[in-house]
Amino acid sequence: MGKTPQEAWSGRKPSISHLRIYGSIAHVHVPDERRTKLDDKSESFIFIGYDANSKIYKLYNPYNKKIMISRYVVFNEEGEWDFNSHADELNFFPQFEENEQTMREQLAFKEQYKKKKWREAMDEEIKAIEKNDTWELTSLSKGHKVIGIKWVYKIKQNAKGVIEKHKARLVAKGYCQKAEIDYDEVFAPVARLETIKVIISLVAQNKWKIQQMDVKSAFLNGVLEEEVYIQQPSGYEVKVHEDKVLKLKKTLYGLKQAPRDVMMKEFKMTDMWLMAYYLGIEVKQQKDGIFISQEIYVKEILKKFKMENCKPISTPKEYEIKMSKHEEGESIDPTFFKSLVESLRYLTCTRLDILHAFGLISRYMESLTTTHFKVKKRILHYLKGTIDSGLFYSVSNDYKLVGYSDSDWGEDIDNRRSTTGFLFFMGDTAFTWMSKKQPIVILSTCEAKYVAAIS
Repeated sequence: MGKTPQEAWSGRKPSISHLRIYGSIAHVHVPDERRTKLDDKSESFIFIGYDANSKIYKLYNPYNKKIMISRYVVFNEEGEWDFNSHADELNFFPQFEENEQTMREQLAFKEQYKKKKWREAMDEEIKAIEKNDTWELTSLSKGHKVIGIKWVYKIKQNAKGVIEKHKARLVAKGYCQKAEIDYDEVFAPVARLETIKVIISLVAQNKWKIQQMDVKSAFLNGVLEEEVYIQQPSGYEVKVHEDKVLKLKKTLYGLKQAPRDVMMKEFKMTDMWLMAYYLGIEVKQQKDGIFISQEIYVKEILKKFKMENCKPISTPKEYEIKMSKHEEGESIDPTFFKSLVESLRYLTCTRLDILHAFGLISRYMESLTTTHFKVKKRILHYLKGTIDSGLFYSVSNDYKLVGYSDSDWGEDIDNRRSTTGFLFFMGDTAFTWMSKKQPIVILSTCEAKYVAAIS
């Protein structure tokens, strides 16, 4: 007695770890290739059962009437689907077609082509591509499809924020490529910012100077192994042959394999002399050391979110503030909030003073309220008063690698997970840091610190 039929028959107690409450909220991870930086990293569903032939979960989204079968699901069995909050969305669910996107791109091209500086920038890009023998005019081969292209425009500034050049890039829509047809391997090694900061530290310690060089049309140097076709760029179609396509002989910006294929033994380089600006980071090489900051970027963030005239405050967050995803307040547009989060994310490359406050508010990307946004705005108020802050690398009398780690204990109100922080120095200045939630629930302060030490 007291046994299930299966246990009585087999002698083994059946596992019920996969069983979930019907109707509970389920979150499924959205792969990187299916979303942009501002899109949600997960999609919400209602749990409706199991697949007939396995223990895989069957899920349903009333918002878009989609059924999902997935094994990798995070459940919230205490929550329930709020049909009222989605009422308007259920009545109207817009479908964005590829041709609508193309129409918008064509309108953008026509607007920019009317402006002399952008037209000259596009002419320069086409000349560089043709000089590099990047493509050839041909007919589309059977079994292949044409990959779309678009123009991307950017104003290049120097370390002082002065406009140096209008840059136009012809970019392939690599998201349309199919694996093993349009590309194979895509991995390419790139320098992490932590590595760059270690080099800066080493240079400062030895009183050297950093000289910067730029690869000319870097992504146009790689030789393609696959057969890839693109459409002719708008405004530059070959007369009488408008119906033909371009077969790529070399890589183009936007192709998935481009970062890997550009790795060559020799490049044409441009000498930019002493490094003063690197990926949005200002570099000031002085006699007594090297100072790096993101002053221009901070000003751009404040201007973007209309906070350039805000009142400065002395700390990025209130002392011992605790937040929950169930904070009171009016709901706000998550797109605007996510845009602010992503803008601040890159700022943490040099501003470790905002890292913990940034990590705290980044946990609440869904069900956002005005309370969450006030905490995020406080970071902007703090940045207003510390625009010119940064990192100074100088000669150290004790130049060695030193690291520190610490942790709180169960400070997350929603799941009682702890937050880990670590900091590593080369000499007197830090070069890498992190603040993140621990993956498991810890039962004591001592254990939390051990987990932080091995993270």
